[in-house]
Amino acid sequence: DDAFADLTDGSESNSVAGVLKLYLRELREPLFPIFLFDQFTDCAKADSTQEFVRKARELIEKLPVSHILLLRFLFAFLSHLCEFADENMMEPHNMAICFGPTLLPIPEGKDQV
Repeated sequence: DDAFADLTDGSESNSVAGVLKLYLRELREPLFPIFLFDQFTDCAKADSTQEFVRKARELIEKLPVSHILLLRFLFAFLSHLCEFADENMMEPHNMAICFGPTLLPIPEGKDQV
């Protein structure tokens, strides 16, 4: 069953997204801990897909199991939303802009760009 089948306009989906982001922001520790910020940003600069996957796997293995489980569900959900980009304009790039700062906050003193 689709829990959202009876929604009639877009306001509910905006509310759901807002609640999800609020929940993620209010976690005691971000899903991607601030002390790993530099390592995650270095990972994103990998020269090849293989290098990126290797580095990302190493970093993710450092996370608590609870974070890994939540990330698996969250990324599956966000990927599903991206499948409807023609309707919701949430392509992966836009999704990253909306959720990136919530998932991996920029530490104080770091360039915000």
